[in-house]
Amino acid sequence: MSAPTAYLFLGVDGGGSKTVAVLVDATGRERGRGIAGGSNYRAIGLDAAVEQIHRAVQTAQTMAESDLPCAAGWLGLAGIDDPTDEAALRPHLAALAATLRLTNDAELVLGALPGSIG
Repeated sequence: MSAPTAYLFLGVDGGGSKTVAVLVDATGRERGRGIAGGSNYRAIGLDAAVEQIHRAVQTAQTMAESDLPCAAGWLGLAGIDDPTDEAALRPHLAALAATLRLTNDAELVLGALPGSIG
């Protein structure tokens, strides 16, 4: 049975050595997880980084038995340091979620702290 996509949320931690994608439902229950190679586009190039991100998400999607786009996604990616980095990646990742946030991977952990400070 396919999971309702509108109720799934995507989190991606894309670093220099690996990319982890996790899909959770509205209760926070993990529905799928995928791991791929590094996705720092500054280190490996745009096409290779996008490929690794999509590979991790596809694996998570298959495990969750769901379709894309998800309701929302937060992708924390190494190499996103200014608006031009986000602008380069967004067109290749926009189909992953209805609402998509792209930040540096460090913001994933800092955003969980009180006041989003670290």
